Amino acid sequence: MTGAILQPGYLPWAGFFDLLFQSDVFVIYDDVQYTRRDWRNRNRIKFGDKIHTLTVPVNTAGTSREDLKINEALISYGFDWQKNHIETIKHAYSKTEWFSKYGPGLSEILSKKPRLLIDLLMPIIYWAAGILEIERKIVFSSELNIDRNFKKSDRLIAICKELGIDSYLTGDAARDYISVEQFKQDDISVYFHDYKHPVYRQLGKEFVSHLSIIDAIFNCGPEAKLLFEKREF
Repeated sequence: MTGAILQPGYLPWAGFFDLLFQSDVFVIYDDVQYTRRDWRNRNRIKFGDKIHTLTVPVNTAGTSREDLKINEALISYGFDWQKNHIETIKHAYSKTEWFSKYGPGLSEILSKKPRLLIDLLMPIIYWAAGILEIERKIVFSSELNIDRNFKKSDRLIAICKELGIDSYLTGDAARDYISVEQFKQDDISVYFHDYKHPVYRQLGKEFVSHLSIIDAIFNCGPEAKLLFEKREF
């Protein structure tokens, strides 16, 4: 069984959903360190021919970098960032073919005021996965009975064994910190995602890659699911 273990992010990019598509079981790694100035609470969209970053403010006051977990991060509502994001997305994508169909669903999610960041991230992920017709088993690492004090590879291996994953699919950045040999000793094969970003129909003069998945959804609609092709690992 093929599985991936990945931290959730705000309005994730196509590579996130390709990992989900390639997996039989997908683990949301939600009880690990929240990383500031990262993709956990921000992402990029195309506004005209420029890149615009949307950021969800997170309250990290009183917590150390090491102590705060992703599923503990609190959203800050000190200003109306929700209205800003909704209006910015509308102005950026209102002329796309599929915004009128899918925009209201995203706006409804963004209009709610969850206390925790994870409770904003997951509805967006489920919304996008539904449009892309990606139906996979999604599990939260926080719900597994795995020792959180394990080192990186040890905990990843423990999660794989708990869920019956014998083919572990991971991002290319993991080459720097996981021990492939250690996985092999536990009869788990490691495959690196090696994701090649597709080119799709997009408003503007030049194509821009590595944006939030909403760019593909609003531009391509149901055809966005064709960006993902099942591979053998």
